[in-house]
Amino acid sequence: PSSTLEVEVYPNPSSGEINILIGEYDTGADAYVKLFDVNGKLVLKESILDRHHRIQTGSIPSGVYTYQIEIGNATNSGKVVVQN
Repeated sequence: PSSTLEVEVYPNPSSGEINILIGEYDTGADAYVKLFDVNGKLVLKESILDRHHRIQTGSIPSGVYTYQIEIGNATNSGKVVVQN
């Protein structure tokens, strides 16, 4: 069974950097953040190593993206706007 993570993603809209602040989670679990474009294409996948993760957005085209954060069986998703 999956559970929902408590996650804060800011700033939104973002220019240059997206910050992800994660609540309590199992630090031994595999942890990833993925960004998908409006067509559902994966544009970024990064490992999350601690509760405060930063994504540099300078190489990502401006637009609306869906993020998906997976830590073990827990997930969180939402939308973020990148303005470069």
